[in-house]
Amino acid sequence: SVTSQGRKLFLFDFEKLTFLDSSGVGLLLRFNAQLQSLKGRFAFINFHKSVANTMQKALPQQIRDTSYFETRQNALDYLNS
Repeated sequence: SVTSQGRKLFLFDFEKLTFLDSSGVGLLLRFNAQLQSLKGRFAFINFHKSVANTMQKALPQQIRDTSYFETRQNALDYLNS
């Protein structure tokens, strides 16, 4: 977690995460709602295929489209924009 211009920013690197169930997705959704109220945001990188499948099915399209990045640098650019 970092703070930039008063915003909370988080980068989640899922490189070592090989399983994510509905409880984990629910936690991410609640975290996203809390972050939005604080003018914060998060980004994800390095999904394993099994986790990507779960995220694709469970996360709203808007979060998937704006929060997943192929590279760390792209994620950091988004967070700092």
